[in-house]
Amino acid sequence: MTIQEKVQWAIKQWNLKNTIVIYERNNKAVYASESVEWGSVILKVNTDEAELTGEFNMLKEMHGNRCCKVYGYDAKQGVLIEERIIPGTTLRCEENMVVRVNQFFGLFSKIHKIIDHVYSPITYLDWFKNADAFCMSHKPDESIINNMHKAYGMGEELFYKYNDRVLLHGDLHHDNIILNDEGIYCIIDPKGVIGPEIFDIPRYILNEMDFVSDEESKKHIFQVAEMISHETKYPFTDIIKLFFMEVMLGNVWCIEDGEKPDMHQIKIATELVNDL
Repeated sequence: MTIQEKVQWAIKQWNLKNTIVIYERNNKAVYASESVEWGSVILKVNTDEAELTGEFNMLKEMHGNRCCKVYGYDAKQGVLIEERIIPGTTLRCEENMVVRVNQFFGLFSKIHKIIDHVYSPITYLDWFKNADAFCMSHKPDESIINNMHKAYGMGEELFYKYNDRVLLHGDLHHDNIILNDEGIYCIIDPKGVIGPEIFDIPRYILNEMDFVSDEESKKHIFQVAEMISHETKYPFTDIIKLFFMEVMLGNVWCIEDGEKPDMHQIKIATELVNDL
């Protein structure tokens, strides 16, 4: 079935009206719609069953606690329907760094729970392993190969240092933290991969680089990491290692997608981890 055929199936299945495009790609799409039963909803279509299943599992596990509610999912069709959070203002719109970090920590401390059963065989460590394997086989810039291999080694170290296993959001940055109509920040778009809770920290820190100039990046990331270390009680050194790992992972993904890596990100992350 094409994306459009899947959309028409979902519209009929869940009695949706006024369905409009948020974005469409060849393999995935997101729409805003209205449901007679649930009101304003988001409809997601994805040909990657594992990705959509991961999101469904985490939303189901959280039962609408600090996240959008999930209303329906059909793995065969590759469609998911969930609550549309309104107004949906992102944390990116908050100008005060302290407020941003505190809001992040407030969510981070509430969205994870220890799981006693396996939802998915995919772990955060698998992401690093696969990115490292990509570098070994495709041979990008030598410094990226070496740094990704170093990041994978750190990933193994920290993955087994922390014994907790939770459903991680996996993409917990400013644009996936949004306000609901009660003025409370909630999460959207979780990946639902498995790993230690601490692995949900670095994606947020990485996106903090968007708020400062290149000259201020290193100092800013250092300060944010210090604040999060103080709040979470995780060692500062581990958080910096995770930041380095996340920078390398994200930039290898860019290379996989045919995009250029952000060498400024890599420079700052490398300097910070070398300073430890």
